[in-house]
Amino acid sequence: MARISDTPQPLDPKEPTRAEGRRQKETTEARTSSASRPDTVDLSSGGKETESLKSTLSSEIRYTTDVREDKVADVKARIESGEFDPNSDETKRAVADALLNQMGI
Repeated sequence: MARISDTPQPLDPKEPTRAEGRRQKETTEARTSSASRPDTVDLSSGGKETESLKSTLSSEIRYTTDVREDKVADVKARIESGEFDPNSDETKRAVADALLNQMGI
């Protein structure tokens, strides 16, 4: 015949040391199991393609100047020939509109 003491009993709330010991054991086991597995990340083919494109564009941007020399040379030539007046109202309006568009206003 089985005795009551042979069957597992629920934790007694009046004995916090039993519950604390069990919690510590569970926490230690959880740390051990998670520490033995390294973190990994798997990217989909779309993610890999995006990352590759980002890398390529980043290196292209590094070696691209902010000044478009061909445009600058064209405007300088037009100013010198008198074809383009940088002080005209039309030019000022176009520059102001372009700046406002860049700022999203």
